[in-house]
Amino acid sequence: MKKFYVVSGDANGENIPYFFEMIWTPDLPVFDLPVASPDIKSFAKAYSVKADTEELKVDVLINDYLASVDFVELCESLETDFLTIPAEVILEDGKSPEKKYSFFCIKARAWVLSQEESVYDLTDDGLLRPKEDRAPGPVYERIDSFVMKSNVDYDLFYCEEIKQMVCSSRFKQEFESRKLSGLNFMAIDEGYVYAPWDDFGLD
Repeated sequence: MKKFYVVSGDANGENIPYFFEMIWTPDLPVFDLPVASPDIKSFAKAYSVKADTEELKVDVLINDYLASVDFVELCESLETDFLTIPAEVILEDGKSPEKKYSFFCIKARAWVLSQEESVYDLTDDGLLRPKEDRAPGPVYERIDSFVMKSNVDYDLFYCEEIKQMVCSSRFKQEFESRKLSGLNFMAIDEGYVYAPWDDFGLD
């Protein structure tokens, strides 16, 4: 069976800064990725980005919607559905980084959990926003056993159940073989648990 991984950012304080301010010109449109992927019609044709850092070598800042040309080429090679727009990055000393960048946002999204085979708890509907203000489908409070459907064919996509990026082992292998940077991978296996409220010390 195909293996999948939860994808997250990999800030290390070296080639991937822990935090720095980015100012987009013109401003990026407002969108809510957990609800829906953005519409390209709401974006400008190109952007400039003032990055408050002396150096930028990372290939993808997934939570900041910035990706290098090399990362975009990887996604293109795997026929991933995504949105990309050229973005000229200007570092704090006025220089340009070695890599070329663009705005990047995944468009592929899917419900992939097999409810019949998985173990999970749904969030009480009374605790959620009104249905018209949230994405359609169930809201998972916890998933103790995440069994993927057998027909998932995406290599990189937004997983509706956990509201995070997920990739295939094929994508992970390509990312690592090209020596790209900026992502961590957590296997969705028998040891994987989705428990977002645990970080807040709640049961």
